[in-house]
Amino acid sequence: MSDIKKTDTKSAYIKSGDSVNDAALIEKAKKYSPLTETSYYILIALVEPLHGYGIITKVEKMTRGRIKLAAGTLYGAFTTLLNNGLIKRIGEDPDNPRRIIYQMTPLGENLIDYEIKRLKAMADDGLQERSNAREKD
Repeated sequence: MSDIKKTDTKSAYIKSGDSVNDAALIEKAKKYSPLTETSYYILIALVEPLHGYGIITKVEKMTRGRIKLAAGTLYGAFTTLLNNGLIKRIGEDPDNPRRIIYQMTPLGENLIDYEIKRLKAMADDGLQERSNAREKD
């Protein structure tokens, strides 16, 4: 995607001085947790800039077909993610200007890192409890 045509991308949500590891940014990200499954996978797909169709195909491949995002679902989630400053528009595909390229913001990166840790802790807790229950039987 190095041939992305840049567009004007102002963001009122992320100041230019914010870094991905800023403690205040991490706390701000937590207020958006928990994510819906759709938003989670959209953010994960945006570890690299992509357009909508690219996200749809990446999520389907990443989940081995378990999740198939419909365009309406994707663009509805985009509205929320954009309004909350978790993603931003960074340009358009030079081969098809109708395809807008999106990228995760530092706030989105902090949120996805937090969600991964949170979900892993939940899974670990569940596995431990199931293991304890089986040992009692």
